[in-house]
Amino acid sequence: MDSNNLPSKDTHELTSNDGLLRQPSFTQWILPLVMTILAAVLLALATPRIDFHADEAIYLSGVPVSTSNDTGLVYHGAYLATGLGDPTPLSARWASLGFGCLLIFSLTKILQKAVPSRPGLVAVIVPLSIAISYQGVFTILRVRPEISWVAVTSLACWCLAELRVQKSYLFGGLLLVALFALPMNHLLSVFPAFFLVVYLALFGRQHLGTLFAGCAVGMMGVGFIANRLIRGWITDSPVSIFPGGVGGQAKPSVNEFLKNVFWNSPHFLNDSSANTNLWDSLVTIPSVGSLSHCMIATLIWAIALPLPFLMRTWESRFVASIPLLTLVLFYASGYFNPTYSPIITIYAIAIFCMLAIDPTRHKAFRFVAAAIVLVTLVNGSSFLATRVFNHGPASFFEVESQLRNEIAQLPSDATIVIPERFQSAVGKSQNKSVLFKEPMPPHVDMLVIDSYDFDMYRFVPEYEQRRRAIDDFIAQQSPTSEFDFPVYRNERLRNETNNNNRFQAAQGSWFFRNSVKYIVSVFPGQDATAHTASRELDGTTSTPAKR
Repeated sequence: MDSNNLPSKDTHELTSNDGLLRQPSFTQWILPLVMTILAAVLLALATPRIDFHADEAIYLSGVPVSTSNDTGLVYHGAYLATGLGDPTPLSARWASLGFGCLLIFSLTKILQKAVPSRPGLVAVIVPLSIAISYQGVFTILRVRPEISWVAVTSLACWCLAELRVQKSYLFGGLLLVALFALPMNHLLSVFPAFFLVVYLALFGRQHLGTLFAGCAVGMMGVGFIANRLIRGWITDSPVSIFPGGVGGQAKPSVNEFLKNVFWNSPHFLNDSSANTNLWDSLVTIPSVGSLSHCMIATLIWAIALPLPFLMRTWESRFVASIPLLTLVLFYASGYFNPTYSPIITIYAIAIFCMLAIDPTRHKAFRFVAAAIVLVTLVNGSSFLATRVFNHGPASFFEVESQLRNEIAQLPSDATIVIPERFQSAVGKSQNKSVLFKEPMPPHVDMLVIDSYDFDMYRFVPEYEQRRRAIDDFIAQQSPTSEFDFPVYRNERLRNETNNNNRFQAAQGSWFFRNSVKYIVSVFPGQDATAHTASRELDGTTSTPAKR
């Protein structure tokens, strides 16, 4: 035998590696699971390095006591379970990360079914495109209920993708469970529910059969009704379907709406910092100003709008039209929040990943799609490098823990006036009043002020009146403790932070607040001693607060 025909050691090793990558169990299950775990580790490292915003505190504080249209039963159940009945800011972040892992793994499996010839490549690119992206971090690592319905929707879509190619009682059952749970989420879950109903009506019958497709649609209807009944029973109050204040508002023109979505909203969510990001270093356009990571992510949504025209079948055209149809639904409903844009971008990037990987596509389309995926990876790398991993942990968690310990020493019936984002520090049995959003109670056992709030809450209608009440209170007291910290440990600060004092602070960006600091001051009650004595005379026990 000619020695030139014998496989070399290198060739043998390459063949073995190729064989490993072609093993169905490895590429279909082990590799996606490993990549999801690696993505979760990266996001877990970022979790304590992202400040806890007042919007997150609103949802977290409502978990044990209400199930409003803006949250949902699935969200509440997950956050209560993760926090063992008493969720904290960090435990809530872990719950969000758990939903994020379900999203990453499900989306990977969906694209493996869409491009069956490249399962290994899909298993690597999809988790990276979510974990190393602005939109992935923004959607997953914040305590907001959107990640709940996004994860449940991704699970339902994964089940549909599996059932398109094989009959499976397991995925059929999971699909029914996911569709039942989907309406039990944030109000915006009606959008994916609507798209799933249309998909099942138009295309699901040929893959699932008319009877099962009808049962799947029916499960969403049952879930919608159960959601109303269960939430009404828990809260002991009527549960409305739509949020108040949406229907009566004047609808903007199409041009104004598009400008708000693709221009004003990214500027509102501009993650500014004392450190420049990658785009500031590469692009200098005076009329644009700072090119934020949010702007790049939102631009990808805009680029995805004509995607249906690149698809070959009506089914794929419908799937690719979701970014466009979502924009239409936002305009028709008059219901849009800038925080929803990253969710649509995650969906758009998934389609671009499919186009880039699919070997049957035209090379030009694959090149453009791959370039867009590369842009989102670069954008995410810049965001993580200049806004998340370039500093230590957020000081919020340290301050919240200190406040929690101090408040726990107060009686169970104590009244605490506290900033909105520190609500989680107050015990369940204690009386809580949110600074600026609620009037000052007649009796206060502890007042906590955050210098950040004095500018942030100027939108409150009775701001001046409540500001005067706060000033009058603290004029008679001295703080028992004070925390003067940067938002993030070991981060370079803006020069304007030098002007900070107890009643004002440089604001920083809306959600991430890089390069600024704040002062939290704790004041005792005006007549804490007299109030304690009155409790003893009344025979009231002064037991510590329960968590």
